[in-house]
Amino acid sequence: MDEEGQPTPAQPILASNLLELEEKQRRRFADMGERISSACAVLDESVLGEGGVERGIVLGISAEGLEGRLLSLNLIVSVLLSDTQTSGPKRPQAAIIDTTGSFPISLLARVIRSRILQAVGDPTSKSATTVDSTSTNYGQIDKENLVNEVQKYLGQVTISRVFDVEGLWEVLNEVTLESPPSLPQRDGKTTAADLMQRSTSSFPITLHAGEEPSTVEEIIDSEDENLTPDDNYGATAEQPADQGHEGIQILVVDNMGDIINELLARKEKTDAHNQLGALSTFIHNLSSYSNILTILHNSTISSNPPRSSNADARPSSRNQPHLSSITLSSIFNSNPLKPALGRIFDQFPSLHVMLSPMPKARGDAELLYGVDDDTRPKSGIEYCTILEVLKDEAPNRGHGRSSSRFGARERQWVGLEVSNEGIGLRHAFGEEDGRNTRRQQ
Repeated sequence: MDEEGQPTPAQPILASNLLELEEKQRRRFADMGERISSACAVLDESVLGEGGVERGIVLGISAEGLEGRLLSLNLIVSVLLSDTQTSGPKRPQAAIIDTTGSFPISLLARVIRSRILQAVGDPTSKSATTVDSTSTNYGQIDKENLVNEVQKYLGQVTISRVFDVEGLWEVLNEVTLESPPSLPQRDGKTTAADLMQRSTSSFPITLHAGEEPSTVEEIIDSEDENLTPDDNYGATAEQPADQGHEGIQILVVDNMGDIINELLARKEKTDAHNQLGALSTFIHNLSSYSNILTILHNSTISSNPPRSSNADARPSSRNQPHLSSITLSSIFNSNPLKPALGRIFDQFPSLHVMLSPMPKARGDAELLYGVDDDTRPKSGIEYCTILEVLKDEAPNRGHGRSSSRFGARERQWVGLEVSNEGIGLRHAFGEEDGRNTRRQQ
């Protein structure tokens, strides 16, 4: 305000100042590393590129079933295991925003346990997933110490239960201000370890043979319906602080579709879309300036009208325009699935992947698509999960193969399946079969 109480005119920002801020930001986060591993080598190198998902972006995962959850859980565990030498509040941490009350904490504990055993080189761990290069070698570890290690890492995961966009704003603002969620456990934070220790619900977990199963209690967030985003939400996220968000390194919203649907059902259309636009901007700024990997889960729906049953199961022609940039549909003509909420959800992620089941081999495709519905066999068709990149608008970091040009990962895909232990993803056709990890031009 000037002396007369009038707003001071906004001043232009010099490009040199913006460049200086960006370079300072990169130096602050240089020791964290650029990539977070999915613990699946073929996915990290052939699709995501250079060892995993980069920090500071918003990753959208549109999927049904277990595979999408396993992808985000292994990214969480890669963060937790990335620096065991760090102590105190700077220790890597994950923040989970649970909108469904069904976040699989027991599965998270199993993934942590398996990844620790892989780092040790325990021959009893038969998982086919791959430990990222930042994992620590624990040496020999007995069962008691293993349980303690799992509990320690679960203690670095905070979980907030929200029901609407106001609750989501509340948690996001707390993350922005580096204050814990307003819950009464462990200095204000409710951790996954707390939930497993004071369990009253329905998620059994077994860390090793003979251990009593634990369960998870639902956490209720604020019921204040008048919560609104901070008036200064843009400035809060856009001004990099010297201290940074060294505690929270990965943020997961599971499931974003529930929040969006609730808002669209309650608000007038224009108001709802304006709020979603502001929320998208805030999440992008928070991720970028705090170097946080934000993961937004979404579901899939069947295309309308459905695709022909005798459609070609192969990817679309290289000469066709990028279907993903037009309709957000799969590059496989026979795939009837597409991300739920369409462009409404797609405004949030800078990197958007979809996982969907597809027949695994040519014979399976012929059985599924080559006969009429009445004569199609009810069993005997083997499936794999196709992960494909629908959208890649992640910032170009200026180095590395995958960042050679904008959108370089769009239309890349890989065939995956769940590992034998059910806690990770692996190549569905063997790590050396390059024919099944392709890029469509």
